[in-house]
Parts: sequence; structure tokens; C-alpha cells
Amino acid sequence: EIKKIFTEARLEKNKKTILFIDEIDSLGSQRGEVDNDSSRRIKTELLTQMDGGNNNDNIIVIAATNCPWSLDSALRRRFQKRIFIGLPNSEARTKLFELLITKETSQLTLQDFQFLASKTQNYSGSDIDTLCKEASEMPGRLFRKSNWYRLCPLEHKWTACLSSESGAQNIPFDELPAQYGMKRPDFKMDHYLSALQLTKSSVGPEELHKYDHFNAQYGESGS
Repeated sequence: EIKKIFTEARLEKNKKTILFIDEIDSLGSQRGEVDNDSSRRIKTELLTQMDGGNNNDNIIVIAATNCPWSLDSALRRRFQKRIFIGLPNSEARTKLFELLITKETSQLTLQDFQFLASKTQNYSGSDIDTLCKEASEMPGRLFRKSNWYRLCPLEHKWTACLSSESGAQNIPFDELPAQYGMKRPDFKMDHYLSALQLTKSSVGPEELHKYDHFNAQYGESGS
């Protein structure tokens, strides 16, 4: 399959072809005695195809890995640029929250996004996405668990409420009259603060140190 992909890319003579390999460490980890024949053949084929010389003039190979130190040294040398993309800083985390949260009905403000960013140092983009997904499920859970609902007059839909609110009715969720729809509650800061307690950073200090060490040795600013 690797040979076929490169061969097809070389046929596109008049335009650049970008080949992106995600999790390249799964294909090109360091060679050792534990490698089986299939694994060795894959690595050898990948190295051979990347060494295509002038035949690769129209091919740009981009790869990504979370474990750069696991790459075979020969494969690592095939990549002329080794760029370390670190964890998002405070400004980037704020923007991530803004992009992810405004896709849904939300009462959050820019100040809320900035506050969440301040509480998520060392969170990856994936961690923040997980946090937002966790928070987005909370209104629905609370809706189903509530025993107090009121009918919104303009939308004619049920919404969860407090027992003290005007129009509140004490009805179990599964007994709500079916002729009316259900209005999903707005997303509030409390939902995200609760999700923050459940969703922690997946990147530890030891890993960050390994990334810094690898980047110093082999990254753009390294040797």
C-alpha cells in the first residue's frame, strides 16, 4: 500500500501532492529484535519510497506524532524539518473555548472564556474539546433528572426549572405531555466548571520534559 500511494502521487507531474501520515510512530518506530517480518518490511518500504530522489520532486510528506522519541533514527532524518507544536497558550485556549462553545446556545462571555483558559494550563486542544463535550451533555442530563418543568409560552416547549419559578409543574420526565417538544437548557458557566472537575490534562510534566528535550536535540532550534 505504501508503494502504491507514492507511485500514484508521482503520476501527478504538474502539481504538488501532499502525503500526510498521522501517528507515524506506529509505522516507523525504532527497529529492534522484537520487530516481526511484516513490521520490518513496512519500515523498509517507507524509507525506500521517501528516498525516491528526483522522482519525489512533486511530493511533500508531512507526518505527525505524539511520540517523536520513538521514531527510527533513519526515518527521523528523512524529515528535513522537525517542528514542535506545543500545548496551546492562554490566548489559544481562549480562542478554542470561543470556537467550541459558541456552536451551541450559550450564555458565556469573552471573560468566561478567558477564565476557563486560565484554569486549563497544560491542557491540549483535545483535552479542551473533551471538556466542552462533557459540559455540553450536562444540560440534557439535568433536564432528564429534573422533576420540575414549565412550558415556554412562545415556543410551546418544556424546559427544566426550579420549583419556585412561575408556571413550574411537578412532573416526572417520562410523564411530560408528548404533544409539546422539549427545549434544551442554555449552556451556563456552571456546566463548564463542573466539567472542569471531571476533565483533567492528559499531558504530564514528565512528557513535557521529554518533548522539550527532543526538540532541543532534533527540532528546528536543535541540531
